[in-house]
Amino acid sequence: SLWNQKKFEKAIPFLLKSIDKSNNKKEIIDTLTLIGEYYFSNKQFEKAISYFQKAIKLSENNLEKQRLLKYIGQSLWNQKKFEKAIPFLLKSVDKSNNKKEIIDTLTLIGEYYFSNKQFEKAKSYFQKATKLSENNLEKQRLLKYINQSKNNFNKKIKKSFLNFNFLFNKKTVKTFESNENIK
Repeated sequence: SLWNQKKFEKAIPFLLKSIDKSNNKKEIIDTLTLIGEYYFSNKQFEKAISYFQKAIKLSENNLEKQRLLKYIGQSLWNQKKFEKAIPFLLKSVDKSNNKKEIIDTLTLIGEYYFSNKQFEKAKSYFQKATKLSENNLEKQRLLKYINQSKNNFNKKIKKSFLNFNFLFNKKTVKTFESNENIK
């Protein structure tokens, strides 16, 4: 077959025709997923997403849905559409029973929020991942992130307060100056 000969682009039209002729739901889902995986591996993420979404609509299997949701989330993530990716990744976590995969996904989301200085959200995801982790090195790494999140959040609050205080004092001085005609 063309697929086995690694002539994927030529094989896709034949695979799509086989879907049209098939009454086997599992076969259709597997074919749509296979095409989506091909596009995913070739960084054609929009095309990949469209095939994964078609497969999800047909699937009744939670593990299969979990895998497809994660692929959609990863496709969006790879396009730097992080805010759109997170709900798909979280849905995949809800359907997963693979503890390591859940920890990795929660940590990834935490790292995203951490890098965007959303420290409270980051801390929340790191804490969820820490609770699931049985690996001490992983726990230490996550706890380090939690502590950094706390420190950065506290610094952010302090900086906001100082900026507010500075602006307030500057405004007070200008008001005083204008009222007293002092310049």
